[in-house]
Amino acid sequence: MDLKECICCKNEVLENSTNCKFCDFPFLGSDEEKSKHIGRFIVNKRVISESEDSLEKNQYLLYIISAITFLSAIIFINKFEGLYFETILNFFNGLVIFFCGFFLKRKPVVLTIIPLVLILSMYFLNYLIDPNTLFKGIIFKLIITASLVYNIFLIQKSNSFKKNYNLTN
Repeated sequence: MDLKECICCKNEVLENSTNCKFCDFPFLGSDEEKSKHIGRFIVNKRVISESEDSLEKNQYLLYIISAITFLSAIIFINKFEGLYFETILNFFNGLVIFFCGFFLKRKPVVLTIIPLVLILSMYFLNYLIDPNTLFKGIIFKLIITASLVYNIFLIQKSNSFKKNYNLTN
């Protein structure tokens, strides 16, 4: 059987197909139907570039968070003698967050969830120690958390689009 390439999603389909089995492009439709379908496909495909942009921004965000965490560890060393556990914990967290940012593009969902859980855990532990810390810097905490959660959402949406339309890139 002969194959042809769908002009919309670029997948190979049977020559006698009336619609693409991947994107439902109407091969026998009117020019208007074809144009509308391609337009919708392009608009929906935008989620892939949005996901890639979000990954890059979150990579920088993770670098900034790790730098702040390292800085707070240095402050703990200089300001509070005897708080070695907190200092080691901050260095460890900063290191984990840095490496998650560095390798973010390899496994985006997992390497976004790990820092998110770490950061939320730090917020919770600080709250247990001193409840007033919950609202200190609340805007930054919300921005960081929302950014990481939104990144996970975009990655999932992009992966779903790629899977539905049999796209590799």
